[in-house]
Amino acid sequence: MLETYLTLDPGFSDAQNYALFDSNLPIYLLGEKFTSRGDMARVKEFMASLLWFTYRKNFQPIGGTGPTTDQGWGCMLRCGQMLLARVLIVRHLGHNWLWDRDVKLTEYKRILRMFQDKKNCLFSIHQIANMGVSEGKEIGEWFGPNTAAQVLKKLVIYDQWSRLTVHVALDNVLITSDIRTMAFTRPPYPKSGSRRETESDYNDNLGTIDPAEAEILPKSTRSPTRSETSSISSYSGVSEEWRYIYEGYPSDIHSI
Repeated sequence: MLETYLTLDPGFSDAQNYALFDSNLPIYLLGEKFTSRGDMARVKEFMASLLWFTYRKNFQPIGGTGPTTDQGWGCMLRCGQMLLARVLIVRHLGHNWLWDRDVKLTEYKRILRMFQDKKNCLFSIHQIANMGVSEGKEIGEWFGPNTAAQVLKKLVIYDQWSRLTVHVALDNVLITSDIRTMAFTRPPYPKSGSRRETESDYNDNLGTIDPAEAEILPKSTRSPTRSETSSISSYSGVSEEWRYIYEGYPSDIHSI
């Protein structure tokens, strides 16, 4: 059963259901607008360009002697990977980039390597699970969305290639002045010799960025902290069957 689940193709790969377009309202997927049944091919192309991380088995033991599968506990860790992967795709390949089987991009392959299930890959489940210990989570213990966000906030510091910074909003409140401050402050990159992303091209120290250079720092990400499981007005969540990441509002069934 596990083998079948791990090799199951995602539903959109052969979807013929156009129910999403039964209304006259547009559909938004990660900010991309789709307006008619004729857009279904574009929907598939867009979805096929997203990186999909799900349960795996037989990878290197986490921590040397830990679990070799994340079945049953890795759902939020994988969601965090997918969210961050989307950020990296937009950061390095652009918002309008679409996957093409015949086009080999060095940047794309580099992003993929960062998420491999290996202990020396920066955003692997090994690194995320190990960093979770600093948030009070044992290796193999389920993460809530806040824990996942806090862990990614710590890990992106080591990615000097992307130069990301993560802001975790408290109690579902986003303070714009905090975002502005972070956008003009260089992330505190570790000193040489303590890097986790060995292919890094940057060696910046903590300091202030000139406003003219501000566009190099991507938009901060955010996550609720009021409750790991509470229902709130703006949320990101997990589909039980496919574990897609989505953003929207409960009152708006057309935003995914």
